[in-house]
Parts: sequence; structure tokens; C-alpha cells
Amino acid sequence: MGCAPNRQLKYSHEVEENHVISKTKENTYIISKQSSMLPGSKNYINPNIADYDLELENYKNKTVIGEILQTFQNFPNCEGLGYRKPLNEKECEKKFTFFKYSQIKEFSETVSKNLILENLCPLNHFDDDSTYRFLGIFARNCFEWAICDLACQLNQITSVTFYATLGDVAFNFIAEQTKLTTVCVSPENVSQLTSYIKKYNIKSIINVILFDFTLWTNEEHLKSLEALGLKVIPFSKLLEKNNLMETIILNVSHPETILTLCYTSGTTGIPKGAKISQNNLVSSCLSVFKSADVKYSPSENVLIYLPLAHIMERLNITASLIYGVKTGFLSGDVRTSLSEDMEILKPTIVLAVPRVLQLFRTKILDGLEKLPEGCKKNTAMKAIRVKRENYREDNKNISHFLYDKTVFSKIREKFGGKIRAFVTGSAPLTDEVAIDIKIIFGCTLIEGYGLTETCAGCTISSINEYSNNSSGGPLLNIKLKLVDVPEMKYDSKTVLNGEPSPTGEVCIFGPNIFKGYFQNKKATDEAIDEEGWFHTGDIGRILPGDQGLKIIDRKKEIFKLAQGEYIAPSKLESVYSKSRFVTNVCVYGNSYKNYLVAVLVPNKETVLEFLRRKGKSKATDLKEIENIEDNFNDPEFVQEVKEDFEKLAKQGNLNSLERIKGFILSKREFTIQNGCLTATLKLARNVIVKEFEKEIEESYSKLAELDKK
Repeated sequence: MGCAPNRQLKYSHEVEENHVISKTKENTYIISKQSSMLPGSKNYINPNIADYDLELENYKNKTVIGEILQTFQNFPNCEGLGYRKPLNEKECEKKFTFFKYSQIKEFSETVSKNLILENLCPLNHFDDDSTYRFLGIFARNCFEWAICDLACQLNQITSVTFYATLGDVAFNFIAEQTKLTTVCVSPENVSQLTSYIKKYNIKSIINVILFDFTLWTNEEHLKSLEALGLKVIPFSKLLEKNNLMETIILNVSHPETILTLCYTSGTTGIPKGAKISQNNLVSSCLSVFKSADVKYSPSENVLIYLPLAHIMERLNITASLIYGVKTGFLSGDVRTSLSEDMEILKPTIVLAVPRVLQLFRTKILDGLEKLPEGCKKNTAMKAIRVKRENYREDNKNISHFLYDKTVFSKIREKFGGKIRAFVTGSAPLTDEVAIDIKIIFGCTLIEGYGLTETCAGCTISSINEYSNNSSGGPLLNIKLKLVDVPEMKYDSKTVLNGEPSPTGEVCIFGPNIFKGYFQNKKATDEAIDEEGWFHTGDIGRILPGDQGLKIIDRKKEIFKLAQGEYIAPSKLESVYSKSRFVTNVCVYGNSYKNYLVAVLVPNKETVLEFLRRKGKSKATDLKEIENIEDNFNDPEFVQEVKEDFEKLAKQGNLNSLERIKGFILSKREFTIQNGCLTATLKLARNVIVKEFEKEIEESYSKLAELDKK
């Protein structure tokens, strides 16, 4: 693709008409021709390719399973997937046990053939004349998870993945939509699974594969499943060979085979199942790490600890298998096991969401603060201060000849001591966290941007980039454009600090774009236009000098928390507005924060009733009491509001991330006149957030203090 002649980009030069090639800067991106359909939408491609169409040839006809089978052949004796053997329900060995790639191949083939012999994934027909074989996976990260995934790919079976925070309504919907007959479950999810099946009387699920090979199980898990009349197949049984297997020929997945249905979080209502094909995911795997100049190979160690039901970690384990990486699985709950697992496994590349990096930073800095007063503490605090100052003077200066040996090497050993890069995405990262992580670990921090629908890959920065000002530029296999959003005043002519800085809705084109939403043509047509561009709904900015993409807003009223989960405030407001204590609710979340806060307008009649009940007023009518607003923040009243909201959250089946943690009780009503309501009486969210900016910040500060305690 080309760009307009004579268009000069910073750190670039024009080598011939219609082409611009990057010289040395990793985050400079080619602008190609104007879009034929949408206003203000110039296309951006990776600087390391001169011809996008030619680059696409590198991804055609490739499959995830094809690349992994090649790994089995190339690295049969290399250690592949590992786990810590459980000693009991709570303890594991202090080492990882690994299976070689030759063993992984044998296990996967055996399980795949047993899925056929046991008829666990029957062919189902759907209204759109499509046919699928599905296998559900409702389990924590483990060796069994990976083997089942590979077994599916070896025989054109599509995995349907669930995660613990999905909720019962969404689980029931997915099971019904996919006509799911078999679901794999890890021991800790058995009680959730049985409760869902009982509550909704789910008839389609008749088989359960219990993960028992590397995980601790007991008789109760088996009994509770069998009590529902389910056929329970221990995973270890699927590893057993028999003579019938010799007659089975596996139908290995082809490029267009739907590898998985990856369901969205469901915070906007009923979840949507993104159809991810073999070619979609392999295209992302083959381009994302190469685009970042990260070389995955058998010499790397990777820990899989983020949920595999989410696309980001799914991409990570897939890439690990493709490149022959030595990969370990989290041994337990992330809150209690992650630190020890990292110390034992000694990972070299660590995938982390901002929330995890924030926890790492907090844990480390709190540890330094708690050192006894004296020389050791003074040295540690000075080391942090000096390295921060050095970084601000030169952002490539993340090492120190003295302090790295005397202070930071000991900290790094607690995380294995071999981390050479962190890769982060799913939500923005604050400057404070980014800087401290880099100077403490002495490594770069790669930032990326992507969605489930793009197989986690849109843009990524380079391992040689130290600034962390943006989420980098386009992957090698995609085109990116920003489409004007006039109603939000975002367009291609936007200026930042006096320099051109185009803004608009981020749209992506390329082989990693999903194949649509399962059984949901309307949503698919809304997401992918007739030219094949996926409209993300995110508002992006190209930083001045074409130095990368920065996400600055959402086109729709949906936002992410720091954990990377999407939140739809209007859905939550419809639940919480049922409270008798309030007349208006505005839910707010920040992608740098872990919790939701809400600005509430109390119901004055309820406040009066509270005051009378507590003996704090004898007034029988609002006219009899002056300035009732002064009582809105009465601690006892606030507590009753909190309890009522918690009750409504339970009734509404809201997950933990959808619970309100910070309460701001407004003395000012929301009206059309003050701009807090639109002419149609909808919340003017931006106005309310700006109006209560100070109170929101104070609420988050209080929550942060409580977190420390």
C-alpha cells in the first residue's frame, strides 16, 4: 500500500513515489492510501514492510496445529509443558515436572481419538446450516487444558471456553446456544458447574471430563457430578490407548476451521462468541512477537497464569507451542501461587496485565518501606530514587552498575531472576508503574493493544523501545486506520501540542480478524464492514510524528478496568437504580483502577425515613426539615446504601468486578438544566464525571488506602 507523494514522516525517508520506509525508529509507521469509504481514515502499516499485499503471503494457508506439529517434529526431546505435582489439596512439589514435545504429541493424539471413540463431541447442526463439533472447557490453566485444546485441533473440533467470572446466566446461554454435550472441568470448578446445571436444568450437557492427571481430585468431585446423572470421564482415562484407535484417522484442522469460540465477558448483556479460526490465531502468533522483535524459542521459559479462556493468554500458550518454548502452568490460585511459581520456573518473558504489574510494584515497594531503619533501607530507597532520576533524564537508562547488584538483584531473584522483558496489554499502564517495573527488573516493557476479535493483536511496541508512551504500531500482518467520529470531535485533523495527531475510531484489517459472532449475524454486520474492516469501538490517537497508537476513549459507553474486563455502566445502572435509597445512579470506572465507583443522588424521602427511624429527626415532611442534603453522608445512611447495593448486585447476578466499591452521594440533583441529563433524560455521563472529578479521585484514594491495609 502507498501513501501520498512527498509525505514525510519523522525518522523516515521517501524511497520512491507512494512508499515510505522507516529508517531506525521502531514506532514510526507508514501511512498508506486514503480509505475509499470512510472520512478521514488514512491507513497505517508496519514500517518493516514495503508491500502489505506481499506480506500477507506469509500467513496464507497456515494453521495453528500445522505449526505445532512442525514443532513436535523439530524439537521432540525438548521440554514443553510442565506442572508442579500436587502433594495434597493445598501443597505442590517445589519443582516443575516437564513433558517433552514428543510426549505432548502422543498424549494429544490419544485424547483426540478417545473423544471420537466415546462420541464426546457429536456433530451438531445449526439454523444457519453450519455444523460443529464442540468441546467445552471450564477449567483453570493446566496441562490437561492444553492437551484437550490440541486434541480438538487434531480432529476439527471447536473448543468453547468458559472462565470463572462468566456467571450462571452466561454459562446457561452458551451451553444452550452451542448445544454443548461435553464439558471439561477442573476440580475447583466442579461446584460451580453443578450449581449451574441444577439451577437451569441444563439438559444438553451429559458428559463431564474431570481433569485429574496433574490436578488434585477427591471422591467428592466425582460423586457430586454423578449425582446429577452425568457421565464422568477422568482425563487420565482419555490417555489410555486401545486397539480400536488403529482404525481412526484424524481429520486435522484446516485454515478456515473454527479453532475456538471465545466468548466476550458479557458485561453488555448476553455474551457473544467470537469465532476464531485456525488461520486467525496463527496469523496473530506469527506476527505479534516478530513485530515486537521478541524471539520465542526453546531457550525461553514462560509461565501460563492468566486465564486461558481469554484470548491474550491463549495467544501466549499457542505461540509457546509453535516456537518450542519451555512452558509451565500456574500451580494454584494466582494470589498465592504466582510468586513461588515464578521463583521456581524462572521465566524469561512474562505476559502481564497492568493489574499484575501494579501488584508486583506495590509488593516490592512495600517490602522496601518495611525494612528496618538503617543503612540497608537507606541504600534501597536511594537506589529507587537514583534510578528513577536516571530514567527521566534518559529513558534507555534502566541499569545501574552498583544498585543492580546490591539491591535489585535480590528482588529479581524472587521472580526467578531471568526476566528479560514484560509484555502487557488489555488495559492502559500508568507511567509510575511502567517506570518502576523497568528500573527494578532492568528490562524493557512491551505494550500492545488488541481485542478478542483481533486475536489479541493490533499494535505492539518493540523490545528495543523504552518510552512506553504508546501501545506501538501495527503488527506486520494488519492495516490500521482511524475513522472520524464527528459527534465526539475526533478526526484526522486533530492537533496535540501544536503537532498533527490524528484521532478517531480504531479499525483493523487483516488475517487475524475473527470470522464473526457465533449465531449472531446482526452483531457481526455491526462489527465488520463490507470491506472487511473490524470496527473496534475504541478511540485512538496517533502520537505526533507517527510515534504509535494511544487509546484515549470509547465510542460507546463501555470501559475497561485495570484487570482488562469490560464494564457496561448502563447495565449496572439499571440494576442499582432499583434501590429505594437513590433517584439517580451514574457508574464510573477507570482503566487505571481496579474498582467501580458511583455518583448517587439520594432519595430525599428515604433519607427522611432513615432520620426518623434512627431518632435523628422528628420531622414528618420534607418541608419541615432544612438542608436535608447535609444528612446524605451520614455514615449509618451510607452503610445502608452500601448494603442495599450489595443485595441488588446479588439479585442481579453481578460478578465481583461489577460491584460498586466507592460511593459518592451528591447534594446536587441530575437535571437537564445543569447538564447532567440530556433532553431525553439520559445521563450525560461525561458532564457528570467532570462535575464530580474531585470526589471520584478522593474515592479512589480512599480505596487505595484500604487496599494497603
